Amino acid sequence: MMLAAIALTMLGGLFPFAAADVRVDRYTPTKGWVLEVRQDGFTQTKTCILKARRMVYRTGVVTFQLRKSLNTANALYRLDAGPALSVGLVGPRAAGLGAEFKSDNTKNPSDGRVHIPASELKGFSTVFIRTPSQRRATAFDLNGLGQALAAAKAQGCDVS
Repeated sequence: MMLAAIALTMLGGLFPFAAADVRVDRYTPTKGWVLEVRQDGFTQTKTCILKARRMVYRTGVVTFQLRKSLNTANALYRLDAGPALSVGLVGPRAAGLGAEFKSDNTKNPSDGRVHIPASELKGFSTVFIRTPSQRRATAFDLNGLGQALAAAKAQGCDVS
C-alpha cells in the first residue's frame, strides 16, 4: 500500500497533468457580479462563468432564471424600452453557443430559464421577461455585465 502511494506521488511529479484537479478562483470584478475562473489541469482548459442575482453568463449566453414553475418556452423579452421579442428567435443561437436546454423537469422542461446570447445584450441596462401566464414582466439589471465580461477577458477567458 505504501509503495502504491509513493508511485502515485512520483507519477504526479513526472506527469503533473495526470494528478491536477480543477482549480477555481473567484473574483468580484464589479458590484453584483462574481467571476468564477475554472482551470482544468487535465484538459488544460480555462472556463469563465459570471454570476449575478438570477443570471449566469457561460459560453456567450446569459441565462435568466425566473420561478422554476414558469414555462418560458413562449416567453417574450424586451431590452430597455425596445419592442417585445420572442425568446424563440434567439433560442437556436443560444443553443449553438452552448446553452443547456435540458432538464429533468418533465412538467416544465424550461425550468423557468431564458437563454439570450450576450451579444444581443450589449449596450442595454435592463432585460424584461414575461411569460404568457404572468401579468407583469420580471426585470433583470444588466449594469456591470460589460465590466464583468472585460474582467473575464483580462483573465484570459474567451468572452466572444
